[in-house]
Amino acid sequence: MKISIEFDESKIHLLIKSIYFAFWIQNAWKDFDEIDKEMEGFSQYILAALYKSGEEDNIEYDHGLNAYLVKQKTEKVFQKIIGQYNDDTFWKELSFRFAQRDYILTQTEDKLGIESIKEVEEIQEMYDIEFHKNGITNLQISGSIYKIIN
Repeated sequence: MKISIEFDESKIHLLIKSIYFAFWIQNAWKDFDEIDKEMEGFSQYILAALYKSGEEDNIEYDHGLNAYLVKQKTEKVFQKIIGQYNDDTFWKELSFRFAQRDYILTQTEDKLGIESIKEVEEIQEMYDIEFHKNGITNLQISGSIYKIIN
């Protein structure tokens, strides 16, 4: 099946952003030789089509790499969004995992399968407040904020 889609300038920018983020999510923590080749090929296909259609404000061709790339000025904007996402994810994951741990530590063995989402969320909220206020300053591996407070 073949399709043809027309994009205005704002939609082209969103397409570039979507391709950039999809590629980043798929490959961010992989070594160069482990990069998803199918995703790389698809990204190159879209970026090449956009570049050849005149989208040179945000895309460039690198002869040394033989690849189409998002220009550095655009990539900086995207990386700022990714940085904020990473920061938000770190703190949310950290508080959620500590909350799960603390909840499990307070349960008897026969209740472990019946996890109360509300209780975990209440514990997580305490960690969210703590991390927002102090970052990792007070973070210690041994001990539980839930046990200390309660």
